[in-house]
Amino acid sequence: MRRVSHRSVSLGFAILALQSLSGGCSGGGVVASPAEAGAASVPGSAGALGTAGAPGNGSPGASGGGFGGSEAGAGDGGLQNGSGRGNAGGAGSPTFGGAPAFGGAPAFGGAPALGGAPALGGSSGAGGGAGAVNSGGDVGGPAIDAAALAQCTGTSPIICNFGGAPGHYDVTLLLGGLTAGSTLSLAESRRFLFPETATTAGESRRVTFSVNVREPEGQPIQSVPAGTPGLNLMLAGSAPRLLGVGYQVAVKPLVLWIAGDSTVCDQEPQLDLPANERFTGWGQVLPQFFKLGVSVTNYADSGESSSSFLASSKLFGKIKAGMKAGDYLFIQLGHNDKTTAPATYKANISSMIASAKSAGAFPVIVTPIARNDGSTLAEQHIDTNGTLNIRQVLLALATEQNVPLIDLLQKTQAYIDRVGRTAAQTGFVPGQTTHPNEAGALEDATLLVQGIKELQLQPLMNYLR
Repeated sequence: MRRVSHRSVSLGFAILALQSLSGGCSGGGVVASPAEAGAASVPGSAGALGTAGAPGNGSPGASGGGFGGSEAGAGDGGLQNGSGRGNAGGAGSPTFGGAPAFGGAPAFGGAPALGGAPALGGSSGAGGGAGAVNSGGDVGGPAIDAAALAQCTGTSPIICNFGGAPGHYDVTLLLGGLTAGSTLSLAESRRFLFPETATTAGESRRVTFSVNVREPEGQPIQSVPAGTPGLNLMLAGSAPRLLGVGYQVAVKPLVLWIAGDSTVCDQEPQLDLPANERFTGWGQVLPQFFKLGVSVTNYADSGESSSSFLASSKLFGKIKAGMKAGDYLFIQLGHNDKTTAPATYKANISSMIASAKSAGAFPVIVTPIARNDGSTLAEQHIDTNGTLNIRQVLLALATEQNVPLIDLLQKTQAYIDRVGRTAAQTGFVPGQTTHPNEAGALEDATLLVQGIKELQLQPLMNYLR
């Protein structure tokens, strides 16, 4: 089940592709900073930054992708989306309903300082005008830095290339402007760091998150573009607006490591394709569910079995070398273990669990997502010889090893059984019954987060939005 796209585009070179989808940058070219429409003005004195409201407790919800998709093709197998899924939307990119609630009273302590930011409209010489009103959002995070904003170019999308060594970074964004906007925060290989966020005209909203930076920035060992070295952000969505940005190297973040396959991995950007056709792993959209301080570090890779993943120095070898006390290791392998002997499969997963425990990290078993191929729960993920039942081995292993298990197979199969294969197919790349698209991956991640809450995984649960 190795899936390698030949139509991928790195975020560092994605501006033209996104412009073709969004109508292009204003003025016919890339500008030095994301300026609002209107005649250029001379910035007046910066207003003081208002105090941000405390973050609320909402979590990114899921809404349907709105793309029909074909009935499952014979023999492909596939993912379906679980019980938390929303209804399918209309044609277009999948929506990101249920954006995090931003509780707390809006801060009216003055407009945010716009020193070093692009001119925000108005007639020439109109200095000292009011800036966007800070309506709250996340607290903490790096300070807004005018020099960092100067490294962001374009208007739709806005691309920020900061460079830097591999590692973990904390990021603060100040979204909004003098015109209404809707901004989706992405990083690296189309990783979803914060849900699409609407701002009204004159409003700003502060968001923070942690990002894992590695080289290559997507799948570790596949023949896909490596991406642009260093920390890279893309502000996309229907009308991206960026007033400020700041970043710094994260200090001892809680790292959520992921071992998995093509249904989990950070797939390449594929920005030349509509959202319903982009292969997307649930690990790729998972970061947006966590607050600042958790760095989702996804070493999942297409086509990997439990044996090949464990044996690779660039896959589990990297995880084993980096895991520290207090981290988490989520393991979802089994899609590609069709010829693995039951004893070997059990030993492979047991070895990963033992490595995590030895490092003082917390292992979590995740059963593989269901294929949308007409199988029942009992028929899912049985090897070609009929001797390895992946789910049953993992359920028994979790009990034996006293390790938490999120039964994502059961959750996703329950959705197929309830809505039927045709409705479930909207969460897959057309013609596929294994690989989710953006909407499907988002909903799989929603179900995974549901499992985190059900298991009361502490301290990880404390970081959920």
